[in-house]
Amino acid sequence: MKNGEICNYVYCCVLFRFHVLSLDLSYTIPEEGNISSYIGNVANDSSLNQSLNVSERNNMKYTILDADEFSYISKRLDRESLQECEFSTSCDLPIDIVAQSIIGTFFKKIKVKITITDINDHEPKFPESSMSLELSEAFVVGSSSPIVGAVDMDSGDNAVQKYSLKPKDTPFTLNFVKYVDGSSSVSLVVSKKLDRETVDGYQLQILAEDGGNPKFTGTLDLTVIITDINDNPPLFNQSTYSISVREDTAVSSTVFNVKATDPDLNKNGMVTYKLSPHQSDNIKQIFAVNRSTGSIFTLKPLVYTPGEPYKIIVEANDGATIP
Repeated sequence: MKNGEICNYVYCCVLFRFHVLSLDLSYTIPEEGNISSYIGNVANDSSLNQSLNVSERNNMKYTILDADEFSYISKRLDRESLQECEFSTSCDLPIDIVAQSIIGTFFKKIKVKITITDINDHEPKFPESSMSLELSEAFVVGSSSPIVGAVDMDSGDNAVQKYSLKPKDTPFTLNFVKYVDGSSSVSLVVSKKLDRETVDGYQLQILAEDGGNPKFTGTLDLTVIITDINDNPPLFNQSTYSISVREDTAVSSTVFNVKATDPDLNKNGMVTYKLSPHQSDNIKQIFAVNRSTGSIFTLKPLVYTPGEPYKIIVEANDGATIP
């Protein structure tokens, strides 16, 4: 056989071997690994029998592999800062490496997939450390109000797993929904009837906890302000008063002061007085009441009639549009 024929035969064999070999490799490394940490032996793991001269492509996006037969981490990898891994439970970095045969100038591209596994290196964080929320005392049990949840840059079990509320003896619970981008929403749910006149506000803490080991926790200080509705009528301190006045009391003299209170706020609790229309016209001609103070005073001279006292009915109203 001639030399030229031998060379052609070897040439064909080399082409055949490069064609059939599986040259796709996968490695898994944790994020934040030490620089120069060993990843793998590309030459051996690719199953190429020839000695290889392995080199990186000039335009390779991530510099992870050294330009020799062994693979090392050449810079710190932060999984959460890699665009390919953002909002993803998996983090795979594709890298192409060129292998050159020692016989001639034959090349083979080795596709390498580097999977970066997550470590629990971030804590849950709320957009703000504190916030205020106004809830009407009219909120029925089961009503909810949304709160922007905490974000944890980690993934999987290392991301936010649960929320808790402190203190526990409040008329509220939490409802938690998790989204694919790693964020979450929390709703403050009314679990018991609210009454502003009993408790007009609450100081709460919402805790977001991840599932890492050790666990990290983020905290939101929440001030809940209970707003007023007109749910209380004005009440007199007595339902009936009995007084005596002299017959010669001067006109425009105050004969008595009635007092009603309303625990509601602002206009809802602003009490005004008037004589009830449900009484005789004679009373309305003899007596009047100060709208603001509840002072009852005379409009005409009083006339004593045995066995016939003056019966005055005073109404108290609050200032709400709908009483």
